[in-house]
Amino acid sequence: MGIQGARLGRWIVDDAGISFAYARSFAEGRGPVVQAGASPVEGYSDPTWVGLLAIGRLLGLFDHGAWFGFPDYVLFPKALAFVCVVGILICFYAACLAVLTSRRVAAAVTACAGTTLAFVPAFVIWSFSGLENSFYALLVTSLAVLLVRTAMCGPGSDRLLARRTAAIAGLLVALAVLTRPDGLIYLAVYPGVVLLLVDRHRIREVVRPCAFFALAALGPTGVYEVWRRLEFGRWVANTAVAKAQASPVPSDLNRVSEVLQYPGLVISLLAIGVLATAAAVVPEMSRPLVALLVPLALALVGYCVLNADWMGQLRFSTPVWPLAVLATALCTARLVVLPGLRRRIGLVGSLAGALYLAYGVTSPMLPNSAANPTAPLCIVANEDGQLFNEFADIAGVQQGSLLLPDLGGTALTSRLHLRDTAGLSTRRSRIICTSRTWPGCGTTYSTSCSRRSSRRTASGRRRSWPGPASIRACSVTTSRSGRRPRLTPGAAATGCAGRRSRTRRSSRSCGTTLVRPCRLRPASRPARRSATAATG
Repeated sequence: MGIQGARLGRWIVDDAGISFAYARSFAEGRGPVVQAGASPVEGYSDPTWVGLLAIGRLLGLFDHGAWFGFPDYVLFPKALAFVCVVGILICFYAACLAVLTSRRVAAAVTACAGTTLAFVPAFVIWSFSGLENSFYALLVTSLAVLLVRTAMCGPGSDRLLARRTAAIAGLLVALAVLTRPDGLIYLAVYPGVVLLLVDRHRIREVVRPCAFFALAALGPTGVYEVWRRLEFGRWVANTAVAKAQASPVPSDLNRVSEVLQYPGLVISLLAIGVLATAAAVVPEMSRPLVALLVPLALALVGYCVLNADWMGQLRFSTPVWPLAVLATALCTARLVVLPGLRRRIGLVGSLAGALYLAYGVTSPMLPNSAANPTAPLCIVANEDGQLFNEFADIAGVQQGSLLLPDLGGTALTSRLHLRDTAGLSTRRSRIICTSRTWPGCGTTYSTSCSRRSSRRTASGRRRSWPGPASIRACSVTTSRSGRRPRLTPGAAATGCAGRRSRTRRSSRSCGTTLVRPCRLRPASRPARRSATAATG
């Protein structure tokens, strides 16, 4: 897993820079602001991940310089991700010890499952992207393994209904909710598993442990919600407002096919067949399978109801892969030990062939992502942060603002006040630059940057957009004839000036050969800021 993650090089996605900027502000005592002097806005959706980064900065491990010549803003998040991946493998081993009889067999199955997981590009890419995906996957996997180990004690055991089990499960769910907003769906894991596994005559005994679970899960979450309401005046994160997350509908479940087709339909259908066969042939696997399949099903539902992400590679499906790999590995290990040589040969041969086909589908994805990284943090920090600092110095702008969609790297380096066209770090999900005629040129500039899937243009006609998550910004066409300007969707805008998108750049440009050093430290900002925005 570490080798696969190292193939991505120094790439950190620009969205991770938003969490980095908030972690810096928290560590420096400025509170929830994206940069010094900005208004408090919850522009992050991962409070626990921001907290881990802030702790690293307080300890001098993050945002202070370099480790052995490598920037710590690259190595520290990747080190955290590696620790989370090791934690996932430890959870695999704990589940194998509970289901399988031998420690050697458990170790072998863990090694096979970990190797399989390392060849899932969607898991590797987003685990080592600098985002919270690895920590989120660790929390969900830990919750599932906790339920597997307690479920293996048998239907007459009280371990599943113990207060300690309910409290630990609730705390894990609370951390998951505070790591990603869609973690709220895992509030149904413990009650669902308990109702499916507890005997009918003991159904009254379920009420008390479920109450302990709810108290442990909703307590920390409720405290944070109250703080959010008092600090920001909202019950949901500003990112959810900016992304215009729609209410779920039954048709959203059709997106399960995206997950099934990602490694190839052959390996997906074979894995489903292995799970069904183990549930029918091996009675001892029914209880651990329930404990694994309930969180797996909820992880799939969580992926389906979220808006499609513009960065690709199924970014929101990270918890799905460790749960699916663990369930398939456990069922395969129990089926292989059954008597019958032909059955063993057929099962192993089928799995080997399916894995070979899946490898042919997924093997080019990781090198392609390394060669064409998505929105590298350091490129944004240089081109949007430091470069516009130099433009402002040349133009003599001391108190200005910068309008652009790429916020992460810019927030770490820019001395200008940021205006986020994506709406993540602003209180409004829509930023409107009113029409204005600049003195001396007679040119009218107008733009209305929105994250909605469609909007009305200046002429009143309806224009279709690629989608709310894929909108980068809108560029502006000027008019000297007095007519209203035309909006052009698709091009990234910086201070109402069109520019190319950076979603496909060489990885060699990120962290190795830069136009100028990427120090990720903003220049000094004047104490006061003017009311009008002066941009490049």
